[in-house]
Amino acid sequence: MILTSRQREVTACVAAGWPDKITAFHLGLKTDTVHQYVQQIKRITGTGSRAQLAIWWVEMVKQVATEEG
Repeated sequence: MILTSRQREVTACVAAGWPDKITAFHLGLKTDTVHQYVQQIKRITGTGSRAQLAIWWVEMVKQVATEEG
């Protein structure tokens, strides 16, 4: 996968519908840090919104699950 482990954690939280503040609390980060992660992840994945990022994440998880059998 093209994301770091921390980026994957943040992406999973976005896909779960969590706002940055809840994600920050859950991961022990500052809200601003989470916001920066989300912006960076959207650039890396080519997604333009949190909703598109969530869809991208679900597709990636499905792909990995399929490959692992």
